[in-house]
Amino acid sequence: MIDSKFIKNILLGQRYIADINIKELSPYKNHDYLNIIYCSLEVKTDWVPIVIGIPKNWETNLFDIYLNLKELPFIPHIDRNGKLCLFEFEGILFDLDFEGLLSTCILKARDIIYDGLNKNNSKDFILEFDSYLKLIPNIRIAQVSIPNDKKNQKIKYSEKGKALRGGGESYKDYLIRKQFIKLFASNESLDFSTWNLETSIKNGAYFYIDVSSFIYPPDYRNFQIIDFLNNLLSYVDIKDFQYILKKCKREYLFVFEIHQKKDLTNFFGVLITGAEYEYTNSIVKLRKCVDITPVQIERIDKEFLTNRTSQEENLLTNKSILLIGCGSIGGYVFFNLIKSGCEDITLVDFDLFKNENIYRHLLGVESVGIKKVDALKQYAKKTLPKLKIKTMNEKIELLALNKNNDFDFDNYDYVISATGNHNVNKWLNKYASENSINTSFFYIWNEPLDLGCHVAFINHKKQGCYECLFDLDINENVLYDKASYCAPNQEFTKNVSGCGGTFIPYGSSISLKSSLLFMDCFKKAIYNKLNNNFIASEKGDDYYYKKAGFKVSEGYISQKNKIEIIEGDNFFNDKCKICGKR
Repeated sequence: MIDSKFIKNILLGQRYIADINIKELSPYKNHDYLNIIYCSLEVKTDWVPIVIGIPKNWETNLFDIYLNLKELPFIPHIDRNGKLCLFEFEGILFDLDFEGLLSTCILKARDIIYDGLNKNNSKDFILEFDSYLKLIPNIRIAQVSIPNDKKNQKIKYSEKGKALRGGGESYKDYLIRKQFIKLFASNESLDFSTWNLETSIKNGAYFYIDVSSFIYPPDYRNFQIIDFLNNLLSYVDIKDFQYILKKCKREYLFVFEIHQKKDLTNFFGVLITGAEYEYTNSIVKLRKCVDITPVQIERIDKEFLTNRTSQEENLLTNKSILLIGCGSIGGYVFFNLIKSGCEDITLVDFDLFKNENIYRHLLGVESVGIKKVDALKQYAKKTLPKLKIKTMNEKIELLALNKNNDFDFDNYDYVISATGNHNVNKWLNKYASENSINTSFFYIWNEPLDLGCHVAFINHKKQGCYECLFDLDINENVLYDKASYCAPNQEFTKNVSGCGGTFIPYGSSISLKSSLLFMDCFKKAIYNKLNNNFIASEKGDDYYYKKAGFKVSEGYISQKNKIEIIEGDNFFNDKCKICGKR
């Protein structure tokens, strides 16, 4: 509880506040507050009665301010209890000073009330359309995958749970319970299995309408649903309507995508039973029906969901990706690709998922004994809808050299080698150069014991290739990686099962880092921010590496920044046997 005298002294200093009456530990509108303040707020020339509630968690949730009127106006940013929505908390930082916060909230409330009463913020109704639909009594919710093609069309819908009337349950209680069962709708039948829906599926309609004037959300206190629906139907082509309606039975769902002025879009739905329509002057009009229920639309289509990850148009969606290697690195790369919106991915790997993979891979024990490509595909199918994942359980070299198949690197927008194997990468680099492959390649690999990771971007039309990253140690007569953080001539591989059981030790955390480093580079390529070939190298911690008795390279010591990028012009080797003579 905050001292009432302290609060009153603050409010007495507010020129817009009068008639102060403070109660301690008092509830209001079914909420408990430390203090309740009844007062009047001056809004330009009028005094408006308000109630200020100070909650226990005011430092994180601020203060609640209510309009204290018998007849609440229908204005933006006010709920059915008269509570004002003062701020969106996401991304806003407040100074946790009680007096300053209280003053800020009072001034914000004053602006909202004034703008609402004078219709200065009516556009906010459009921007926050769904918030006002939620206030409508008995409104249902439909999760809808909105069609990509903006045309009137048939859709399918079902309930996301069974709504059978229980024994002894009154019809009224049954209807109340049914109201909380969500609907699911899509124009693609496959979506119902993707979202694990097994209830009966019915036909409905999706209408895309361009409106000539703003359609505002209805006043929930006196909602005339048939009038509101008929206004929407007046924008629907009568032939489309009649054609789609013939495919619907007695009950059906209508979903409206309302394209307002200034490229603003809102959604509204209705669930109708036993409807009769009239058609006059090319306008559809609902005359009567047995039952009609308003429906709020929750979008679950990919366009909407992926746009929550970026303010830009998602260009990853339409790219075709070849991902070679489905081990530790490849698994996390695959995860980040599909979560970023990539849906057309071909996986290449010849290996099975084994017990020893569990602790450094995205997948777990449920995938042991399954081909890695198939295990990742199964994971993706359970995780996200509408993915086009193809699999090839084969070594990439054999696929590329097999003239009896239609495999071609140039069929893909990008090739990603996540094998972490320099020999495979060198072979890919040579093949791409000799066969004039136009597609750009990404190569990703980790350093031992989490010392760091690297991503190389190579297009063979540009200077510098993967082979340029290697050189011959004349003294030892061995090839070494010039970008490596490890000093040359050290043995890192471990063996747990004899021949064929060797591996380079690193944990899942470094594969996560390398996949994130890759995603940053990949998005730059997608948005045309890459002009040259390059290698990006991210330093890791050397504690465990040195503890194991290994030495770091001069490159590791000299790298000052956590991430260093070297462009192809700077690592190009004019004696390179792949690109040096081009």
